[in-house]
Amino acid sequence: MNKMNGVNLGGWLIPEKWMTPSLFEGLNAVDLKGLTDTEEGRLRLSCHVKGWITEDDFRFMSSRGINLVRLPFGFWVFEDSPVQGSDISTLDWVMDMAEKYQMKVILDMHAPELSQNGEQHSGIEGVADWFKFSRVQRDTSDILIRVAKRYANHPALYGIELLNEPKLGFNYFKLIRWYRKTAKELGLILPKEVKIIYHDAFHPIIMSGAIRGCRAVMDVHWYVIGPGFFERFLSLSGYFSLQRIVFGLVILWAKIWRVDLIVGEWSAVLAQKYFDEIDKSGHHKLLKLNIEHQKNIYRKTLGHCYWSYKVEGDGMWNWRSLNR
Repeated sequence: MNKMNGVNLGGWLIPEKWMTPSLFEGLNAVDLKGLTDTEEGRLRLSCHVKGWITEDDFRFMSSRGINLVRLPFGFWVFEDSPVQGSDISTLDWVMDMAEKYQMKVILDMHAPELSQNGEQHSGIEGVADWFKFSRVQRDTSDILIRVAKRYANHPALYGIELLNEPKLGFNYFKLIRWYRKTAKELGLILPKEVKIIYHDAFHPIIMSGAIRGCRAVMDVHWYVIGPGFFERFLSLSGYFSLQRIVFGLVILWAKIWRVDLIVGEWSAVLAQKYFDEIDKSGHHKLLKLNIEHQKNIYRKTLGHCYWSYKVEGDGMWNWRSLNR
């Protein structure tokens, strides 16, 4: 199979305020939970889910060489959701659209019950209680099992990601046990060519090999290195060199451990310093340069998924605006 050139459908089924500020405007809400607590929020969400991603978007992605989409979804996928359309029918539609446009899909458990990290992208900010309750962990596994059974033989399924960006802390052994147990259960359902993907919890060295086997893939999310620190002392070429060294060492380490990597999230974001050093007319060219630089590094992985396909307004986070 060709290298996977992908995008994330972020901010869609699990909105984030920084990505779609108009969705939250005038409401006392900062996350999905806050939106669903009000009638106006639920109404806005329903309209957002229906209109943010359409078939035209799949047509556009395909025309620009995208062959993989990573779809964040939440624990409510099989429930009567307060967000109309944010349920299993939407996953069905995405899978069918991907098949139609000859693309693959990573189904990514982005928002489990009680949150795995307390970030907006988990659906509820400031709460990270997933690790505290074995019942919640078991329920998350059960949802993933149902997802696996539903799409096991769908031609668009590339892989299932167990959990997005869990907050490691003192939960290393608990996370490893859950990863391995859930992966074993999914392995009994999924065809051998379908990947079982686990996030490295931003600790790729100690998480390499958390799940072993030919279908296991470790997901790394690579944005800037040391935000606000290295950029103060490094030229752009120096910063690019640092990226090559740091990311290259992780790729080498994974190879030693015989672990396949996929870059599940990355972006063209650079420190403002580098834009201030050049004329505004060259900003788009700089972003393109950064994108090609990173893609060259990622060639030694299975592929990469840009964060995100689109946000409100143009710019570094909006893949669609960068590829018009």
